Amino acid sequence: MAFLRPAWLLFLGCVVLLPASGLHAQTLTASLSGTVSDATGGVLPGVTVTITNVATNVVAWQGVTDDTGTYRAPVVPVGQYDVTLELEGFKTVAIEGVRLQVDQRARVDAALEPSDLEETITVTGESFGRLESETSSQGLVINTSQVQNLPLPSRNALNLLTLAGGVSSGGAATGINPNQMSVNGSRTLNSEFTVDGVSVVSGSTGGLTRMPSTEALREFKVLTASYSAEYGRTSGASVNAVVDSGTNALRGSVYEYFRNEKLNANNFFNNLRGDPKPEDRYNQFGFTLGGPVTLPGLFSGRDRTFFFANYEGLRRSQPSTQISTIPDVAFRSGDFSASPVTVIDPQTGQPFPGNRIPPDRIDPAAAKMMALLPEPNASGTPDATTGRRVSNYVFNESRVPSNDEVTARIDHNAGRQARFFGRFTYYRLDSPAAQIIPGPLDPAVGDSFTKGYQTALGWTHTWSPALLTEVSFGYLRDDPRIDPRSQGIDVQETLGIERSAFPGTPHLNISDFSDLGMDSNTLRRQINNNYQASMALTWVRGSHALKIGTQFRFNQFNVFNPGARFAGIYDFNGEITSPTSSSGNAVNAMADFLLGAVKTADYELPQPMTGRRNYNLGLYVQDDWKVTPKLTLNMGLRYEYESPMWVDNDIYSRLDPETGQLLVANQNASRTLDIDGDTLNLAPRIGLAYSLNDRTVLRSAFGIFYSQIFSNLGGIVLYPGFTVRENFSNLGTGIAQPFTLSQGHPLSAQQDLNDPFFVERNATPDNPLSGGAQFGEASPLPYSQQWNVGVQREVGYGTIVDVSYVGSRGRHLPLSLQFNQIPFDRAIEVVEADSNLATQLARPSPNVAGFGSFMHVGNSIYHSLQLRASRQLTSRVGFQATYTWSKSIDDGSGLFNFSQPNGIDRGQFFDLFPEINRSLSSFDRPHVFAVAVQHTTGGPPAVRDIQVNVIVTARSGLPDTINQNNLHPLARHQRPDVVGDNLGGFAPDQTAEGTAIRYLLPTDDPNFPFRPVGPLFSGSGDDRELVLPFEAPGNLGRNTTREPGELNVDLALARRFPLPGGLGLTVRGEAFNLLNRVNLNGPNTSLNVIVDPSTGEAVFSSPNFGLIQSAKAARFIQLVARIDF
Repeated sequence: MAFLRPAWLLFLGCVVLLPASGLHAQTLTASLSGTVSDATGGVLPGVTVTITNVATNVVAWQGVTDDTGTYRAPVVPVGQYDVTLELEGFKTVAIEGVRLQVDQRARVDAALEPSDLEETITVTGESFGRLESETSSQGLVINTSQVQNLPLPSRNALNLLTLAGGVSSGGAATGINPNQMSVNGSRTLNSEFTVDGVSVVSGSTGGLTRMPSTEALREFKVLTASYSAEYGRTSGASVNAVVDSGTNALRGSVYEYFRNEKLNANNFFNNLRGDPKPEDRYNQFGFTLGGPVTLPGLFSGRDRTFFFANYEGLRRSQPSTQISTIPDVAFRSGDFSASPVTVIDPQTGQPFPGNRIPPDRIDPAAAKMMALLPEPNASGTPDATTGRRVSNYVFNESRVPSNDEVTARIDHNAGRQARFFGRFTYYRLDSPAAQIIPGPLDPAVGDSFTKGYQTALGWTHTWSPALLTEVSFGYLRDDPRIDPRSQGIDVQETLGIERSAFPGTPHLNISDFSDLGMDSNTLRRQINNNYQASMALTWVRGSHALKIGTQFRFNQFNVFNPGARFAGIYDFNGEITSPTSSSGNAVNAMADFLLGAVKTADYELPQPMTGRRNYNLGLYVQDDWKVTPKLTLNMGLRYEYESPMWVDNDIYSRLDPETGQLLVANQNASRTLDIDGDTLNLAPRIGLAYSLNDRTVLRSAFGIFYSQIFSNLGGIVLYPGFTVRENFSNLGTGIAQPFTLSQGHPLSAQQDLNDPFFVERNATPDNPLSGGAQFGEASPLPYSQQWNVGVQREVGYGTIVDVSYVGSRGRHLPLSLQFNQIPFDRAIEVVEADSNLATQLARPSPNVAGFGSFMHVGNSIYHSLQLRASRQLTSRVGFQATYTWSKSIDDGSGLFNFSQPNGIDRGQFFDLFPEINRSLSSFDRPHVFAVAVQHTTGGPPAVRDIQVNVIVTARSGLPDTINQNNLHPLARHQRPDVVGDNLGGFAPDQTAEGTAIRYLLPTDDPNFPFRPVGPLFSGSGDDRELVLPFEAPGNLGRNTTREPGELNVDLALARRFPLPGGLGLTVRGEAFNLLNRVNLNGPNTSLNVIVDPSTGEAVFSSPNFGLIQSAKAARFIQLVARIDF
């Protein structure tokens, strides 16, 4: 069958784990083990080990050592613990303050001394569990102190991911963009993010939906390589965050983060242009509260039931200045007497007297819309060729987007055998669009509004010290929507247009004026649901810690997004009133509009909301085998299945990439459009940790990691045959449509959802069938082979140093390939003909337009040296430092523009020459260094106890591709030929040119290392001559130049002042980009090719090529006040 049914797979998982009677998600706990010996080194069986949470007084685990003197507590919630070891005839040992972090496998050994008395020896637990002697995985814990105290722009704790080795990302120098994050050579959008064991990753794109407020997080761990088999559906990082919990003490805080542009430095390029600092009014505020659940006289939750709650709001004033070109009062009344451009009366073929259109000839709809348009309010720039002024209208407003979020968590301990927790997060985001022109003619994207929910439930039952089960359920809902500004108007009453497909302003294109009316992406309804369930059984037997589990997710992606044409599009290009029937002149285009003379128009009947579905199943077994006291083997096997997508209402179709045939769900194809899921996805993992001595551990691992197929579920997609588009196309030079603007285009389109094949039957080379985005295959499932080997050593003063080699190889990675392409040997012929019809007739299937499809044919390779040094915050100082030296190569780095630092590099004919695409990955940064230092000052009282927190990051720039654009659409997005060996074309000095920085050599430099690639013609019609032939695509590969590197220093200074009543006031100042270093963005890398009229030769005409005109943020200051108790 095409895909397994969700119910059967869930039943299968339950059968496999029937003895467990439980579920488990990604690890949000720790484990603790050790060996107990006597004074001579002999092992002690029968020692009672008790692990008690310091904050809640809850016993998390109690058991006895086995015959080898070993104890293992396999599942312990994160927190600080006292470990007590007792045996008759020996002194009791109490180890205080053992801190267990998320997914940590800590080891605490102890030696008992003989005694006939009841004596207790107390030692501190700070020095235990620092070396990772029980696991071979690579990762990093970001602890509570770092989350709460390090400087974080926008209070996003994920910015600290840069402290983990192997992490590369686009985004600001002061932070990280999780949607553009690659870990150890993985594709972007291939990292998993969980909160309390529940994934918060979008089922449609793989991007992060939302993390709870940083104030609500206790800590999180980022696993970067060779993690255990319980982690799946990712070939990148697995980031596991834990929300804070209540304790026996009632505690809380109220806080405010404040920014204002008066505290900030101005941007480098603003200073070059003489522009003022942009407005920056930022207020982030909220509170936290946690403690025991208490109902006076009814229930006391002390030592067993606890709550935690957090509210956070954000208000940020965002100034907007929109500059438009609109007709002045004379133009909008038809008076063009001040313009040198002649306006022809299409009825007579003669100029209008005085170059004025009589009032009775102005179309009623045009007149109504001109009355709705505000008058120019800026002098603008004179345009002598048309007698008007451009950029003559400025609209200023200050938008205030708002974010609100509530998180609540309950933890309950039902004795020593059962624990339960539940968490709920609600968020709401309101983002008004930047208005461009007031009123119903506003072309701005609609106002967006998002609300969402996150729910996590978990239960752990301990049957014995060696056997326990865990249960976890999760539900996510993300509900974004966009509303157009003019939605709901009476089009005939307000605009004067009789026929309209939608109650809103159609889109109006008037050449060389600012567009009016609804733009694309102005209407959207979207509901994303994600249901998760997982289970695990943990069984400790002898030297083995065995874990068996299953995980199941069901994804729903319901979307209605009709694009730009649902309200209609009208084009006025000036041909109708031009004396030469030429297009593109602003005066003639405005005259066409006033006469209601429509050149072209189109509209569409959009497809209904589609309900896309898929599911994922994972089964795993993990065995951590303590072979000897020094050697631990981590062995696991995981099975992954990801179903192909289907659509709940069967509004689903695609073009077969091989035949061009239209396939429709449940008609001539299966519900999954004959796309089958890959059912043989086994991911073995094996690693070892060998303790050379008490201070040195050798660690190595290898594993296979499968990725989820986000392209399978897709984004905003219109399926052929279900969206009906009606074109009123070009009737010939200078000929208008038979309808006027006030009449509106005919509503003649017919939509039959039961017969989507009519678009295929009616397709012609003049009106070809368009495929849109295509999901070509769901198998084989993409995967990554990962390996690492390294040494970890404690070097003194609590400092751990780790030196590792980490590598990976990606296989079957999805790439967007082009199908029904024009054959390479017909390229010159098509460009010479210079017509859409000639282009279409050259395709293998002339009735089908060219289209792309996601195919799993990509490969990648990554090698790195990773150095880490860390010290926990003790004795007033702690730090975390990492350096990565790496290289990543692939033949395509992603599928979506938003997930690539410099966008997707798509071009003509590249799929026919894949060897020129294999190059550096788009996220490749050879050198990445990051260090976070925390220090509390000593000395006299005046300067004592000041918290100093610093983050320093330095990283190489990202690679970028030099593209060439020719005159014909077929020949755009090519690459030039290389003349010498200077592939980057770097300028010897970065010097200012006006308000820009010269980074790459200008095209007129004698050492410019590139030359144009054809085809390029001069002239028009029968007189066209070939200037530059087309023998092959340019030989310059992708990502051959590199952007400037970045260096950034962020600083936070804080001090806590005691207040009466047990309160405390903490005042903090944070400076981001403290040194105000200019971290430049990338240069313009587009080359335009023209024919030099003086020589008749092809030359580059790209004055902005190689210039950098923007930079990342200048220094900005954030002030913080917090009251806690």
